[in-house]
Amino acid sequence: ARLTYAQGVMLGSYLPIDENDQAAVDVVNRLNETNSDQACEVGEALICKYELRVAEISDIYSKGRECEELRDYERGMLEYSKIIALDPANSAAYWRRGSCYWHLKQSEDAIKDLDEAIELDPTSPAFSTRGFVFTGLLEFENAIEDFTAVIALEPEEAYMFRCRGIAYLELGKTSNAFDDFTESIKLNPNDAHVFYKRGHVHYELGRFVNAIEDYTSAIELASDVPRYYWMRGNCHDALESIDEAESEFSVVLKQDVDNYLSELEDLGISSEMASAERYLSLAIENGSSNHLVFEKRCICFMKKRMFAEANQEWDAAKSLGANNAP
Repeated sequence: ARLTYAQGVMLGSYLPIDENDQAAVDVVNRLNETNSDQACEVGEALICKYELRVAEISDIYSKGRECEELRDYERGMLEYSKIIALDPANSAAYWRRGSCYWHLKQSEDAIKDLDEAIELDPTSPAFSTRGFVFTGLLEFENAIEDFTAVIALEPEEAYMFRCRGIAYLELGKTSNAFDDFTESIKLNPNDAHVFYKRGHVHYELGRFVNAIEDYTSAIELASDVPRYYWMRGNCHDALESIDEAESEFSVVLKQDVDNYLSELEDLGISSEMASAERYLSLAIENGSSNHLVFEKRCICFMKKRMFAEANQEWDAAKSLGANNAP
């Protein structure tokens, strides 16, 4: 049994076989025909050599993963490079080194390593990582191909449907995006962000009532995310539900201020030092700075014919860089 194991180790794909090792394998194969004790001795020697190398590689891999957990990607990259030097056919090492390159914003090197990982192992998790790299490079078609490959291998992976849906949305393919977000929700109904993204599809198509339903689901799952209220407020605004819209924008403003004051406290800065300029350092994630919240509230007050309050909101917006009065 040990001899058969030795042959399997030698002829398997986990580690490379150099010329001397191949010669030893040939000897084992020849001696095995006569069931010689010598064949077993050679086989045992080969097992010892390769088990030691497997253990060494496993230890280095663990160190690399520890570096990644500590976000020390430079060191992690070096650890995985050691594995590749020992075993140039190690797909996992290329995958993890590619991930380190990605975190270090070295996209070209990341893609090169991830390509190699996939070539060595067509079922590699490197597909999803390469999809993230392509997404960051705004190469959404390539990202979709990689996420589709992952879904083919893991059809129950909700996160991949979400990622592919976002790529479709960026390309304006709202129908594909909607289908992927819906499938992601079916597989994982506790992901607030995918409800938010599907709500965005509804919003883009003018289906504001449906969008409100999805934004509400997102808020029920994650009530501390300002952009969810921001988009639900925009839906209410589009439906001329002015009181509801004004209420949503007030929540956005309060959450942003609370988050900022918390940051100030962590930095040891008193709230008195911040004054009105505190809003300048804040942003709503979808690219809108806080003066837009004041503008939206201003418009709501105007529609309610509360002009004094509207003027107050506009003054705040103007102090933050707003130029065109509503």
